[in-house]
Amino acid sequence: MRVRRGNVRDAVTDGGRSAVYVDGQVIVLSEMATFILDTVPDGVAVHIDGIESSVVAEFGPPPPPGDAKMLTRGQVIDLLAHGVLIDDAPTVATAPTVRSTESLYAALAHLRSTHQSRWHLPNDVSPAEFLASARQHHVLPFLAHHSHRLDLPTDLDAAMTAASTRVNASVRVLVGELAHALEALTRADVRALVFKGLALATQAYGHASVRGAGDLDLLVSPQDLVAAHEALVRAGWRHDPTYPRPAPSWAWRHMVRTGYELTLESDVSILDLHWHLSPMKSTSPSFDDLWRRREVLDIGGRQVPTLSRYDALAHSAAHSAKDQWRWLRSLLDVHLLASDARTWQPNRRLRHDELVTLGLAVLALGRPETAPTVVDQAALAALPHRERVIALHVGTEQSHVPPETPGTTLARSLRAIWRSRSSVTEVPRVVSSSLLPTWLTVDEQAASAAAAVPRLLSRRARLMTRRVMRRDASTR
Repeated sequence: MRVRRGNVRDAVTDGGRSAVYVDGQVIVLSEMATFILDTVPDGVAVHIDGIESSVVAEFGPPPPPGDAKMLTRGQVIDLLAHGVLIDDAPTVATAPTVRSTESLYAALAHLRSTHQSRWHLPNDVSPAEFLASARQHHVLPFLAHHSHRLDLPTDLDAAMTAASTRVNASVRVLVGELAHALEALTRADVRALVFKGLALATQAYGHASVRGAGDLDLLVSPQDLVAAHEALVRAGWRHDPTYPRPAPSWAWRHMVRTGYELTLESDVSILDLHWHLSPMKSTSPSFDDLWRRREVLDIGGRQVPTLSRYDALAHSAAHSAKDQWRWLRSLLDVHLLASDARTWQPNRRLRHDELVTLGLAVLALGRPETAPTVVDQAALAALPHRERVIALHVGTEQSHVPPETPGTTLARSLRAIWRSRSSVTEVPRVVSSSLLPTWLTVDEQAASAAAAVPRLLSRRARLMTRRVMRRDASTR
């Protein structure tokens, strides 16, 4: 691994220690970290082996059982995580391949097994390709956490550890933001369940940083939605202008009826405020049922209410199906929950889409020893989908990409209704949401549907006509 200086603007050194200004923040470095930074001149890439030699020459070898290489690498990775140093790897992204995706499957299956041997990266898969697949499927922190069971090239191991360290830093910020949000809702006398993200990581992986988390997800009762929104805005989160604001308007009522979440944003976090667990409202438990079955977790020293393990399994499986099983991390979520004997205290049957996700997780990562026979039924239900999902995993994007073809979202939503075996009553709601999406209704102040809907449909037709004309013009 070769590293070079990050965007270090100012550095003040005193007594061997220094304070540096990087990307808008001041970072205080230890004496060894200061020395390491000094060994990396501006505009020059330095190999980590050279840094190690310089550190040993300056400080001497560490006392047993310390290891100079591991000690130096740990310091370098910490500096990478904070942007003081940056990896000098080529900026051209390496694309995942069929073999690197297959290898990622094998590595995850090994880590979910009871085998005590260390898994080796195949000779025909480069470290860069494997890293690209692991990043694509959001499992770098999990792999880094279990690196003692993997036999990987030094550079690959270091890159994974650096990525994991950056996740740890972001998780610490989110834990603070979560505490702030829950305090605001408690003051407003609003019950809230934390799910996905930090809660799922703690519940399934044992620690919030092993999975990684990008935002906060809170579920409140539909009756408490306005109070929750007001409390969080007072606490510093900003309303996303692409959603209607709480008001006695048709647009707000339409969003609450057809949607299930809205987004709020602070200076350091994004919070998704849900009033239903998933888009398939007719087959999802009510908030009161979920609250009654809730589990309480310790996250950052705070007691946090979340879904029961069985509800978390069902929701994770449904969420993966909604995303068409694109990412291996979602199957890993389900597999970890299914492998926990505490999960299997069911109070409702899994929907068909949830059952298929469970089956795909079992087929990819192995049968959990303590799971009941429903996992075998799930594996059979998943077989018709297996080859298509494996092919999808090779080329999927790292994040959601909105479809460009008109009607694609509606088609996917209707397919989701079929997969979940939801009530046909979901169809009018889904069609209404597709024809009149929230971004179209956000400025509509009319109180009645009779006044709002004709105007909005006319606007939608004009927008679609212009879009088609622009696309036709660009192809000529």
